[in-house]
Amino acid sequence: MGKPQETGKKEELTGRQTILVTGATGFLGEYLVRRLVKEYRVLALGRNREKGSQLAAYGAVFCQGDFTDRESCASCFEGVDYVIHAGALSTVWGKWEDFYRTNVAGTNLVAGLCLEKGVRRLVYLSSPSIYTGKEDQYNIREDQAPEQNELNYYIRSKLMAEGVLHRWNTKGLETVILRPRGLIGIGDTSLVPRLLRANRKTGIPLFRNGGNLVDITSVENVALACELAMKAQGASGKAFNITNGEPMAFRRILEQFLDAIGEQPRYLRLPFGMVYAAAQGLEWVYRTFELNGEPPLTRYTVCTLGYAQTMDIRRAREILGYRPEKTLAESIREYGAWWKETCGTGEADNAGQKGGRAALQDRRRSRAKEPDSAGYTDRAGKTGNGNKAHSVRASRDSIQQTGAEDAEDDRRTESLTQQGRERKKAAGGKQDNPARPGRVTEVRMYRCGSCTNNLRIIFRGGISARRGLLDSGEAEESERGKRQFPARAVLIRHRELGNILYDTGYSRGIFGGGIGLWLYRLLNPVQLEEGETIAERLENDGISPESVKTILLSHAHPDHVGGLSQFSGYDLVALGETLDVLHHPSVRRLMFRSLVPPEGSIRREVRPETCLREHFLCRYFAEVYDLSGDGSLIGVRLDGHTKGQMGLWIPDVNLFLAADACWGGDLVRATRRMRLLPRLLQEDFAAYEDSLKRICRMKRDYPGIRVCFTHQVWK
Repeated sequence: MGKPQETGKKEELTGRQTILVTGATGFLGEYLVRRLVKEYRVLALGRNREKGSQLAAYGAVFCQGDFTDRESCASCFEGVDYVIHAGALSTVWGKWEDFYRTNVAGTNLVAGLCLEKGVRRLVYLSSPSIYTGKEDQYNIREDQAPEQNELNYYIRSKLMAEGVLHRWNTKGLETVILRPRGLIGIGDTSLVPRLLRANRKTGIPLFRNGGNLVDITSVENVALACELAMKAQGASGKAFNITNGEPMAFRRILEQFLDAIGEQPRYLRLPFGMVYAAAQGLEWVYRTFELNGEPPLTRYTVCTLGYAQTMDIRRAREILGYRPEKTLAESIREYGAWWKETCGTGEADNAGQKGGRAALQDRRRSRAKEPDSAGYTDRAGKTGNGNKAHSVRASRDSIQQTGAEDAEDDRRTESLTQQGRERKKAAGGKQDNPARPGRVTEVRMYRCGSCTNNLRIIFRGGISARRGLLDSGEAEESERGKRQFPARAVLIRHRELGNILYDTGYSRGIFGGGIGLWLYRLLNPVQLEEGETIAERLENDGISPESVKTILLSHAHPDHVGGLSQFSGYDLVALGETLDVLHHPSVRRLMFRSLVPPEGSIRREVRPETCLREHFLCRYFAEVYDLSGDGSLIGVRLDGHTKGQMGLWIPDVNLFLAADACWGGDLVRATRRMRLLPRLLQEDFAAYEDSLKRICRMKRDYPGIRVCFTHQVWK
């Protein structure tokens, strides 16, 4: 054992560097071998001789051995240039002695042999499960890894193994740690098969409607990252998160997998607290009575299903040069085709035992032939699908547009199209208001959380009960005292551009750590109920978050940018100052690093630059932009609350979205009596008043225009 077996084909080795892959007979190991044999001499260390023969057929030299046993594997390290340590005991349950022997002591042995035999660099496959806890976590950076995590033995052993490698690094061994999240691909024997078994037997536990964002990684991309980590300069001694960079709601990913396989989802909707307590009890029973197998539920599994966890992969991009080669959609399609071909309707337990074959389809398949998961039905009853394009006016998944917020559950759906037409007819305003382009069909307003403030603290004196110019008969009368101010996201359905969002409301990231967010919540107590995030709102209305390919951002405050992390592959349209704040977050500008969208989630940033000169809004606002290129979405600069705030005029529904230019339509008159502290919280109070006056002048001239502020309270 331990010596290279002659099952591998002999090659001329001159000029080819040698790489040793531990755990080569595992799921990831096979993909590593298949990738690396193209340019390197590969020694595949593993215990399964039958699988080793398959690796030899790819061109590797199979070394039958055990990396936890020095005598078994030491000879395999002779003459090796690089080692990729992918071997591990990877399961959510087991005995601590087994985890320690394999993941801690085994890693220590591998590192020691690397230094002893003169290996140039050791690349170690760790796990982002070390971050897991009972909370939503967004854009996790590598330096946020905890020193200890006792959620399960696997996590504990992986943290200890990383500590072992840091010590070997100080002794002169170059080490690189990779933390790939949720590997998927043909031959997977863990992630998808586990979900399939649960789906068939009991149903999959679903918390918070499955809206928690998760990151997963195509196994081919992990193999790529390993190859890059072998030689990247500046990588030694560092850890790197690895994902596809495509965070998505758990339920959406699950349903896409099941759809590709041809199965219907079955859910168990359960309260998180009760299920977590049950998992804790089951773990105690299994440990105390030493029961065989693993508990049907563990705390780690419940946390994984119940909480969001997305990774920041900027370090991997910048230092390793990592750029994912395979998309999530491609991996799902390939897995589904492979499953149907090899597993059919057989038990999920057999998944992966037939895997690891060549890709089943051409990666260059046209997207036009493969519709997005969210198609649409237009008013004529035809079904259509979106396509990517190269400008804001690109072809998109078609969308609808209504306004939503229910009186009982704080969300009512209000269709604005017909109302806008009626108001236009009744309006006594000027007659040169431009004709409607006929592009926007509907607008939906969603309440995505709220904050509570005391009007007595914000304004001096009482609040007038008389309706103001911008009330439009919609706002409820103010009461002196506390009031909940809703945070809104607006869905715009455009005939050509598809689903568009204006702002995204709060997300659960607002409840994260850090002194900045703590102070924000102290000054603005935030409420965000289950099902209130914008992604959850859309899904509850049968609209796929993936169909949103354009997001218009008024400004970069938490109640407007929070939901950005729930989307990917979109164009972000905002004024330059807003985009700059996203790139350089600061507490002073009320933009927190934890709320910055994940790296790679934004397809393209669009900064409007060419101002209109003859639009009727130019009479009132210094900067007016045609965001859509067809006159259907007009952006205007509304400085004051923050520099670079952008309002939005939608002529097809006669609606002017005024962002945070005022606290609400019924509070316009109170603005001049705003107290000192809230005035100081405005970036430029003089500009704030000026923007509000401009809106009022527009409203006087065109009373048919409906003005809506983000935090306006509706009856």
